Amino acid sequence: MPESLDRQESEEEMRVALELLHRTQLRTNSFGPLEPPRRGSVLDQERRHTAYMPIDGMVVAHRARALDNLNVLFTAMVQESGTKVVAWPFALYPLIRASIESAATAMWLIKSERKADRVLRCLQLAFRSVSDARSLSHAIASSPGALLEQEERHARTVERLTELKNTVGQLKQVSLGNPPKYTNILTKVSPPRQAGKKDLSPLLIWKIASSFVHGSEHVMRALSDVRQVTEFEDGLASFELTPSFRMLAVSASACVDLLTDLDTRYEILATRDHARRLIDATLTDGVGEGP
Repeated sequence: MPESLDRQESEEEMRVALELLHRTQLRTNSFGPLEPPRRGSVLDQERRHTAYMPIDGMVVAHRARALDNLNVLFTAMVQESGTKVVAWPFALYPLIRASIESAATAMWLIKSERKADRVLRCLQLAFRSVSDARSLSHAIASSPGALLEQEERHARTVERLTELKNTVGQLKQVSLGNPPKYTNILTKVSPPRQAGKKDLSPLLIWKIASSFVHGSEHVMRALSDVRQVTEFEDGLASFELTPSFRMLAVSASACVDLLTDLDTRYEILATRDHARRLIDATLTDGVGEGP
């Protein structure tokens, strides 16, 4: 059997990957709840423009989804009190995709320095949420009356979101609709690609995970380990894809990096006002914790 066609991680590569996986799990476990915005902070003041689904609560919700998927990833991979690590060729990438997607959405929501951008993005996410509920009701409505009730509820909600949008002068002439596609959101939160730099951006991690989710054969072969299991016969042989611990570890680490950046950004907006002045925590009692 021609060994040159096998592509397997060496013992050293495996050791490095497992160390990174261990550090990433510890970092994931270190995340605690976000503090509620201090009264008078940017996020506190922008709650009135996003009252239907407050902006800080939306960040908390997306962050929770990102962490939930990471926790399930480590629960599946790290077994027997950390003495055994297992992986599968395909099953873990949906968790990575869901985590990076949620973390990126939360970061995109508050990344801009412009108030109008943050408010509009929050309202766009809320609009998509109610539109998804409307689409589901069309699929499962039990009667014309139930469908009509949902349509009326949807119309009232969109009217309320439009009213909130119009509380920001710069948004009065802007139409309210769905947020951009995930490709655009991931691009917004990813650093520009630099020649010679090998770090994987959130956008690239998302594309890699999506390729595994959708079964893109060439990408999966290129990013997995390969083992030849039969001899060549008439130019054909069987090969087995085995999971790359390096790729899984790097992908999970990228999710945690993005969540760390998110928490830093959130803290700035939750503790400072629009003039960037730090608000004394002893002089404010906060405004609720969000969902």
